[in-house]
Amino acid sequence: MNIKIEILGSNGRLSKYLKLNLRSQIFIKNQAKKKTKFSKKIIIATYSPTAREDCEENLNNEISYYKKLIKNFKKNEHLIYISSQTVELTNFTNYSQAKKAVETLLSNNKINYTVIRPGMIYDSKNNEFFLDNMQKASLSFLSFYKDLPKTTICFTKDLLNLIYFISQNNEVLKRKVINIGIKRYRFYELQNLSKKLNFRLKILPFDLLILISSLNPQLKAYTHGKACLNSPDLAWDSFKL
Repeated sequence: MNIKIEILGSNGRLSKYLKLNLRSQIFIKNQAKKKTKFSKKIIIATYSPTAREDCEENLNNEISYYKKLIKNFKKNEHLIYISSQTVELTNFTNYSQAKKAVETLLSNNKINYTVIRPGMIYDSKNNEFFLDNMQKASLSFLSFYKDLPKTTICFTKDLLNLIYFISQNNEVLKRKVINIGIKRYRFYELQNLSKKLNFRLKILPFDLLILISSLNPQLKAYTHGKACLNSPDLAWDSFKL
């Protein structure tokens, strides 16, 4: 089967990473041949304005974008939608609400798709998280005291491997949701992955964080959020500390 890969978007960090690194994969090397006839087209969608600014306007823009995309989908196309495991952790943010809305749109429409829910994306080549706030926190010698293991890690090379696997098995994985990253980690463990320090001062008890989170929507999402959607039945293992 000849498969064509198309990555939507060009501004986001994840879409740029995928475009740069998927070029080296064997399954798209023939795309440069203009006369090649493709029996299947894999479309990878990462568009997420709520990741850049968590506001209601971006929530509506995100939903509208995917409604239009779904409406124009063709029978020989298969969508790989990059969602997030945040839908299993919180319902407080526009980001999580957007991911939930798009997953629901897909399940309610008769198109070929597979949803990938990555954990926190980490690039070992550059030794950094894709999330800027987490990368900045990794440089700090401050951390939480007695926090809970909540977040999984998605290693970038495993994300590429999963996309390749889906492209080769798209009929089997049609209309499936797959987590990537299984084990959940504490905050200081995430910090040490990017910047290992011999000592971190754990000054903020998690119970106190819960108390003060009412003053900050992002903290409230972390400490009080409830799942928007259930965890899926399928998972692809990723990096372990």
